Amino acid sequence: MKVTAILAMNLFKPASGMSHNYSKIILFLLFFASLEACMILSPSSEKSATKLYESFYVGDDGTQYFIKPLVLKGNNGVLALDLTFRYKDEVKDSATAKFTLKSESLIKRISLINWKTDQLNYQTKKVDLLFNEKKKKYFKNRFEMKIPVSTLDSIFNNTKWDISLNTDNGDFSFFTEKRIQKRIKNLQDYLFVIFE
Repeated sequence: MKVTAILAMNLFKPASGMSHNYSKIILFLLFFASLEACMILSPSSEKSATKLYESFYVGDDGTQYFIKPLVLKGNNGVLALDLTFRYKDEVKDSATAKFTLKSESLIKRISLINWKTDQLNYQTKKVDLLFNEKKKKYFKNRFEMKIPVSTLDSIFNNTKWDISLNTDNGDFSFFTEKRIQKRIKNLQDYLFVIFE
């Protein structure tokens, strides 16, 4: 940036009869034009989308993607969901969905997960407990499940989710608020678009 400023100052030295203020105005305009060009190249939605996930090259397996936790609120708890999957040229693998259920109840077993959108209803009974942790006012219950990447892509085509859990200590239901719906839309536009 310093080099650009020095070059601009040398290019726009006031000629005889030209005021010094005129060259400052030209320099000022060039600076803001270059700043505006930088802003056009990095739209804010793209920046916010890349903050929602991380990607890592894993050699012959292509790229591994980690979607940072999406927090859903519910009737009697909070669900923080993160996802990991790999992709190269085609959709062929399963994603790992890990989620933390924060609730007043200790949950050791989930017998059924029902993940609904307007276009899809995905259910699974294959959910593994990772750990339970007691905090001051709640339990942190961590679980893991597999989900086909093609199904995950379909889920991310819709921003309104309803996730229901049938557990050994009651039923839980979670939904996406507007803030999370915006994040899902950004992930669809900038990450899941690679599947098309």
